[in-house]
Amino acid sequence: MAEAEVAKLYTRVYSRSIHVLGQQMEAVTTGTTETDSIESKEKWYDRAGKKKLVKKQGRVQDIPVTETPFTRRRATASRYHVRELVDEEEKLQVLNDPHNVMAQNGVYAGRRHEDKVKIDALLGSVYQDEDNPTAVALPSGQVIAHGSAGFTMAKLRQGLKILKKAHQIGPRGMPSLVTVLWTAEQEEEFMALEEVKNADYAEKKVNEDGFLEKFMGCNFRRVEDEEDNDDGRMLPKTGNIRDCIMYLPHALTYVTRKPLYGSVDWLPEKESFQIVTGISDGAMRKEDEAVVKIECDES
Repeated sequence: MAEAEVAKLYTRVYSRSIHVLGQQMEAVTTGTTETDSIESKEKWYDRAGKKKLVKKQGRVQDIPVTETPFTRRRATASRYHVRELVDEEEKLQVLNDPHNVMAQNGVYAGRRHEDKVKIDALLGSVYQDEDNPTAVALPSGQVIAHGSAGFTMAKLRQGLKILKKAHQIGPRGMPSLVTVLWTAEQEEEFMALEEVKNADYAEKKVNEDGFLEKFMGCNFRRVEDEEDNDDGRMLPKTGNIRDCIMYLPHALTYVTRKPLYGSVDWLPEKESFQIVTGISDGAMRKEDEAVVKIECDES
Protein backbone atom coordinates (compact mmCIF):
# COMPACT_ATOMS: atom_id res chain seq x y z
CA MET A 1 0.00 0.00 0.00
CA ALA A 2 1.33 3.42 -0.89
CA GLU A 3 2.44 5.71 1.91
CA ALA A 4 -0.24 8.25 0.96
CA GLU A 5 -2.91 5.58 1.33
CA VAL A 6 -1.54 4.43 4.69
CA ALA A 7 -1.77 8.00 6.01
CA LYS A 8 -5.51 7.94 5.41
CA LEU A 9 -5.83 5.17 7.98
CA TYR A 10 -4.12 7.12 10.76
CA THR A 11 -6.40 7.76 13.75
CA ARG A 12 -6.58 10.54 16.32
CA VAL A 13 -7.15 9.84 20.01
CA TYR A 14 -8.46 12.49 22.39
CA SER A 15 -8.05 12.69 26.14
CA ARG A 16 -11.18 12.18 28.22
CA SER A 17 -10.19 14.92 30.66
CA ILE A 18 -9.92 18.71 30.41
CA HIS A 19 -6.81 20.33 31.81
CA VAL A 20 -7.38 23.60 33.66
CA LEU A 21 -4.60 26.08 32.91
CA GLY A 22 -2.60 27.70 35.68
CA GLN A 23 -4.49 30.27 37.73
CA GLN A 24 -5.03 31.30 41.35
CA MET A 25 -7.64 28.87 42.62
CA GLU A 26 -7.98 29.94 46.27
CA ALA A 27 -8.53 33.24 48.05
CA VAL A 28 -5.21 33.94 49.77
CA THR A 29 -6.74 36.58 52.08
CA THR A 30 -9.28 34.21 53.65
CA GLY A 31 -8.96 34.32 57.43
CA THR A 32 -6.83 37.46 57.49
CA THR A 33 -9.64 40.00 58.03
CA GLU A 34 -12.86 40.39 59.98
CA THR A 35 -16.05 39.23 58.26
CA ASP A 36 -19.72 40.15 58.56
CA SER A 37 -23.02 39.70 56.74
CA ILE A 38 -25.15 42.47 55.28
CA GLU A 39 -28.87 42.31 54.53
CA SER A 40 -29.34 45.77 53.02
CA LYS A 41 -27.76 48.09 50.49
CA GLU A 42 -25.19 49.35 52.97
CA LYS A 43 -24.13 48.93 56.58
CA TRP A 44 -22.55 51.51 58.87
CA TYR A 45 -19.97 50.69 61.53
CA ASP A 46 -19.42 52.90 64.59
CA ARG A 47 -15.89 53.69 65.73
CA ALA A 48 -14.84 55.22 69.05
CA GLY A 49 -11.71 57.36 69.27
CA LYS A 50 -9.48 57.90 72.28
CA LYS A 51 -9.75 60.40 75.13
CA LYS A 52 -7.54 61.47 78.01
CA LEU A 53 -7.94 62.51 81.62
CA VAL A 54 -7.81 66.17 82.74
CA LYS A 55 -5.74 67.26 85.71
CA LYS A 56 -7.72 68.55 88.69
CA GLN A 57 -6.87 72.21 89.32
CA GLY A 58 -8.04 72.67 92.94
CA ARG A 59 -10.48 71.73 95.68
CA VAL A 60 -14.18 71.23 95.04
CA GLN A 61 -13.89 71.66 91.32
CA ASP A 62 -16.44 70.60 88.72
CA ILE A 63 -15.43 67.51 86.81
CA PRO A 64 -14.84 68.54 83.20
CA VAL A 65 -16.92 66.91 80.48
CA THR A 66 -14.96 65.42 77.61
CA GLU A 67 -16.70 63.76 74.70
CA THR A 68 -15.55 60.49 73.19
CA PRO A 69 -15.08 61.08 69.46
CA PHE A 70 -17.34 58.78 67.43
CA THR A 71 -17.26 58.22 63.68
CA ARG A 72 -19.09 55.92 61.29
CA ARG A 73 -17.81 54.16 58.21
CA ARG A 74 -19.83 52.57 55.46
CA ALA A 75 -19.63 49.12 53.91
CA THR A 76 -21.51 48.58 50.66
CA ALA A 77 -22.10 45.27 48.91
CA SER A 78 -22.21 45.01 45.13
CA ARG A 79 -23.34 42.10 42.99
CA TYR A 80 -21.05 40.33 40.55
CA HIS A 81 -22.04 37.47 38.26
CA VAL A 82 -21.20 35.65 35.04
CA ARG A 83 -22.67 32.79 33.03
CA GLU A 84 -21.85 30.37 30.23
CA LEU A 85 -24.21 28.48 27.94
CA VAL A 86 -23.70 24.92 26.73
CA ASP A 87 -25.86 23.91 23.78
CA GLU A 88 -27.46 20.48 24.25
CA GLU A 89 -26.79 19.46 20.67
CA GLU A 90 -23.14 20.46 20.96
CA LYS A 91 -22.84 18.52 24.21
CA LEU A 92 -23.83 15.33 22.35
CA GLN A 93 -21.05 15.91 19.83
CA VAL A 94 -18.13 16.38 22.18
CA LEU A 95 -16.14 13.73 24.01
CA ASN A 96 -15.69 15.71 27.24
CA ASP A 97 -18.56 17.21 29.21
CA PRO A 98 -17.36 20.76 30.06
CA HIS A 99 -19.99 21.48 32.74
CA ASN A 100 -17.83 20.73 35.76
CA VAL A 101 -14.79 22.58 34.46
CA MET A 102 -16.85 25.65 33.57
CA ALA A 103 -18.52 25.70 36.99
CA GLN A 104 -15.21 25.23 38.81
CA ASN A 105 -13.57 27.98 36.76
CA GLY A 106 -16.34 30.31 37.88
CA VAL A 107 -15.59 29.46 41.52
CA TYR A 108 -11.89 30.17 40.98
CA ALA A 109 -12.80 33.59 39.56
CA GLY A 110 -14.99 34.27 42.59
CA ARG A 111 -12.18 33.48 45.00
CA ARG A 112 -9.80 35.81 43.18
CA HIS A 113 -12.52 38.44 43.23
CA GLU A 114 -12.67 38.20 47.04
CA ASP A 115 -8.96 39.02 47.25
CA LYS A 116 -9.35 41.95 44.86
CA VAL A 117 -12.25 43.45 46.81
CA LYS A 118 -10.23 43.35 50.02
CA ILE A 119 -7.08 44.77 48.42
CA ASP A 120 -9.00 47.67 46.85
CA ALA A 121 -10.66 48.45 50.20
CA LEU A 122 -7.39 48.34 52.14
CA LEU A 123 -5.68 50.81 49.80
CA GLY A 124 -8.61 52.87 48.50
CA SER A 125 -10.97 55.44 49.98
CA VAL A 126 -13.67 54.65 52.52
CA TYR A 127 -16.82 56.70 53.17
CA GLN A 128 -17.18 58.18 56.64
CA ASP A 129 -19.97 60.08 58.48
CA GLU A 130 -23.52 59.09 57.68
CA ASP A 131 -25.04 62.59 57.49
CA ASN A 132 -22.39 63.92 55.13
CA PRO A 133 -20.48 60.97 53.62
CA THR A 134 -16.89 61.92 52.92
CA ALA A 135 -14.29 59.82 51.13
CA VAL A 136 -11.29 59.18 53.38
CA ALA A 137 -8.05 58.10 51.70
CA LEU A 138 -5.31 56.09 53.38
CA PRO A 139 -3.22 58.67 55.30
CA SER A 140 0.23 59.46 53.92
CA GLY A 141 1.74 58.42 57.25
CA GLN A 142 0.71 54.85 56.47
CA VAL A 143 2.70 54.78 53.23
CA ILE A 144 6.35 53.72 52.89
CA ALA A 145 7.82 55.32 49.77
CA HIS A 146 9.65 53.09 47.30
CA GLY A 147 12.94 55.01 47.44
CA SER A 148 13.94 53.32 44.16
CA ALA A 149 14.19 50.01 46.04
CA GLY A 150 12.19 46.82 46.26
CA PHE A 151 10.95 45.01 49.37
CA THR A 152 13.83 45.47 51.80
CA MET A 153 14.42 44.52 55.42
CA ALA A 154 14.35 48.21 56.30
CA LYS A 155 10.85 48.55 54.83
CA LEU A 156 9.59 45.52 56.76
CA ARG A 157 10.96 46.94 60.00
CA GLN A 158 9.58 50.38 59.24
CA GLY A 159 6.14 48.90 58.58
CA LEU A 160 6.18 47.06 61.90
CA LYS A 161 7.31 50.25 63.65
CA ILE A 162 4.40 52.20 62.15
CA LEU A 163 1.98 49.59 63.49
CA LYS A 164 3.64 49.54 66.90
CA LYS A 165 3.59 53.33 67.27
CA ALA A 166 -0.14 53.32 66.50
CA HIS A 167 -0.77 50.71 69.24
CA GLN A 168 -1.75 48.12 66.64
CA ILE A 169 0.85 45.56 67.73
CA GLY A 170 0.95 44.91 71.44
CA PRO A 171 -2.19 44.64 73.57
CA ARG A 172 -4.44 44.34 70.50
CA GLY A 173 -2.42 42.17 68.16
CA MET A 174 0.85 40.32 68.22
CA PRO A 175 3.12 40.34 65.15
CA SER A 176 1.88 36.83 64.28
CA LEU A 177 -1.42 38.42 63.21
CA VAL A 178 0.25 40.69 60.65
CA THR A 179 -0.33 39.72 57.01
CA VAL A 180 1.91 40.91 54.17
CA LEU A 181 0.66 40.71 50.57
CA TRP A 182 3.30 40.78 47.85
CA THR A 183 4.20 39.16 44.51
CA ALA A 184 6.89 36.68 43.47
CA GLU A 185 9.02 39.68 42.47
CA GLN A 186 9.25 40.94 46.05
CA GLU A 187 9.50 37.45 47.52
CA GLU A 188 12.50 36.49 45.38
CA GLU A 189 14.25 39.78 46.11
CA PHE A 190 13.62 39.56 49.86
CA MET A 191 14.76 35.93 50.16
CA ALA A 192 18.06 36.88 48.54
CA LEU A 193 18.89 39.22 51.44
CA GLU A 194 21.68 37.99 53.68
CA GLU A 195 19.59 38.59 56.81
CA VAL A 196 16.91 36.27 55.45
CA LYS A 197 18.85 33.41 53.85
CA ASN A 198 21.70 33.21 56.37
CA ALA A 199 21.00 30.79 59.23
CA ASP A 200 23.13 32.97 61.53
CA TYR A 201 20.27 35.49 61.63
CA ALA A 202 17.45 33.03 62.34
CA GLU A 203 16.92 29.82 64.28
CA LYS A 204 14.93 28.27 61.41
CA LYS A 205 15.75 28.31 57.72
CA VAL A 206 12.87 30.26 56.20
CA ASN A 207 13.22 29.59 52.49
CA GLU A 208 14.02 25.90 52.28
CA ASP A 209 10.83 25.26 50.27
CA GLY A 210 11.55 27.99 47.73
CA PHE A 211 9.05 30.48 49.13
CA LEU A 212 8.55 32.54 52.28
CA GLU A 213 5.55 32.04 54.54
CA LYS A 214 6.62 33.48 57.88
CA PHE A 215 9.35 35.88 58.97
CA MET A 216 9.72 38.22 61.96
CA GLY A 217 6.29 37.05 63.11
CA CYS A 218 4.59 38.21 59.89
CA ASN A 219 2.61 35.95 57.56
CA PHE A 220 3.51 36.43 53.89
CA ARG A 221 1.00 35.63 51.15
CA ARG A 222 1.72 35.89 47.45
CA VAL A 223 -0.85 37.47 45.11
CA GLU A 224 -0.05 37.39 41.41
CA ASP A 225 -1.56 39.39 38.55
CA GLU A 226 -4.08 37.65 36.31
CA GLU A 227 -3.26 39.92 33.36
CA ASP A 228 -0.68 42.62 32.71
CA ASN A 229 -3.15 45.51 32.73
CA ASP A 230 -5.03 47.60 35.28
CA ASP A 231 -8.04 45.27 35.33
CA GLY A 232 -5.92 42.17 35.71
CA ARG A 233 -3.55 43.42 38.42
CA MET A 234 -4.29 42.22 41.93
CA LEU A 235 -1.86 44.49 43.79
CA PRO A 236 -1.85 47.96 42.15
CA LYS A 237 1.11 48.92 39.99
CA THR A 238 1.94 52.31 38.51
CA GLY A 239 4.83 52.21 36.10
CA ASN A 240 7.47 50.13 37.88
CA ILE A 241 6.08 50.78 41.36
CA ARG A 242 4.11 47.98 43.00
CA ASP A 243 1.96 48.56 46.09
CA CYS A 244 2.37 45.81 48.68
CA ILE A 245 0.30 45.73 51.88
CA MET A 246 0.89 45.01 55.54
CA TYR A 247 -2.21 44.81 57.73
CA LEU A 248 -3.91 43.36 60.81
CA PRO A 249 -7.29 41.53 60.88
CA HIS A 250 -9.19 44.45 62.44
CA ALA A 251 -8.02 46.76 59.63
CA LEU A 252 -10.83 45.60 57.36
CA THR A 253 -14.33 44.15 57.49
CA TYR A 254 -15.32 41.97 54.54
CA VAL A 255 -19.11 41.79 54.11
CA THR A 256 -21.23 39.38 52.09
CA ARG A 257 -24.90 39.78 51.21
CA LYS A 258 -24.86 36.56 49.20
CA PRO A 259 -21.81 34.29 49.46
CA LEU A 260 -20.11 32.83 46.40
CA TYR A 261 -22.54 30.52 44.61
CA GLY A 262 -22.78 28.47 41.45
CA SER A 263 -25.61 26.73 39.61
CA VAL A 264 -26.23 24.67 36.49
CA ASP A 265 -29.75 25.07 35.07
CA TRP A 266 -31.58 23.88 31.97
CA LEU A 267 -32.97 26.64 29.73
CA PRO A 268 -35.68 25.05 27.55
CA GLU A 269 -36.10 28.15 25.39
CA LYS A 270 -32.44 27.90 24.35
CA GLU A 271 -32.10 24.12 24.59
CA SER A 272 -28.95 24.81 26.57
CA PHE A 273 -27.52 24.48 30.03
CA GLN A 274 -26.75 27.72 31.86
CA ILE A 275 -23.76 27.75 34.21
CA VAL A 276 -23.92 30.72 36.58
CA THR A 277 -21.44 31.97 39.18
CA GLY A 278 -22.00 35.00 41.36
CA ILE A 279 -21.41 36.78 44.62
CA SER A 280 -22.65 39.88 46.44
CA ASP A 281 -19.93 41.36 48.62
CA GLY A 282 -17.92 44.40 49.63
CA ALA A 283 -15.30 45.57 52.13
CA MET A 284 -14.56 48.54 54.36
CA ARG A 285 -11.27 49.71 55.84
CA LYS A 286 -12.18 50.06 59.48
CA GLU A 287 -8.95 51.37 60.94
CA ASP A 288 -6.41 53.27 58.86
CA GLU A 289 -3.61 52.83 61.40
CA ALA A 290 -3.79 49.03 61.03
CA VAL A 291 -2.75 49.23 57.34
CA VAL A 292 0.64 50.05 55.83
CA LYS A 293 1.21 50.43 52.11
CA ILE A 294 4.74 49.50 51.06
CA GLU A 295 5.79 50.80 47.66
CA CYS A 296 8.30 48.59 45.85
CA ASP A 297 10.32 49.38 42.72
CA GLU A 298 10.20 46.44 40.28
CA SER A 299 12.55 47.94 37.67
